[in-house]
Amino acid sequence: MSAQTSVTDPDDDPLGSRLLAAATEVFAEEGYAGARVAEIARRAGVTTGAIYSRYRGKDELLASAIELATGGEFDSLFSDHRFEGRMEDILRIAGAHLVERNQELDHRELSAPGMLLESFVAARHEPTVLA
Repeated sequence: MSAQTSVTDPDDDPLGSRLLAAATEVFAEEGYAGARVAEIARRAGVTTGAIYSRYRGKDELLASAIELATGGEFDSLFSDHRFEGRMEDILRIAGAHLVERNQELDHRELSAPGMLLESFVAARHEPTVLA
């Protein structure tokens, strides 16, 4: 992860946890392109300066939010399946996993898969997200 701040235990960094929770919600709702740092800051109860003091930009904030939201989920998914290097297999299995997971989650937890899907779309259009 290239962010200046790594994801930590919420008890160790309550402000960081609030920022990442707000970022996950906003990215899931608005997509990367529609997400505004000012809205993330508002939901976290901080100024945009608090975000920019930790992250160089929205792309780094997205990377940290993904790390927090997925919690090793994709490492586990990819270790459970053989993809043999075929992109079609990776997309089919990962997509099916997200759909199945969405059906198991309650309303509070739905933003993580949505945010992750939005990040895949953003990576097609934003070089910094792709990196």
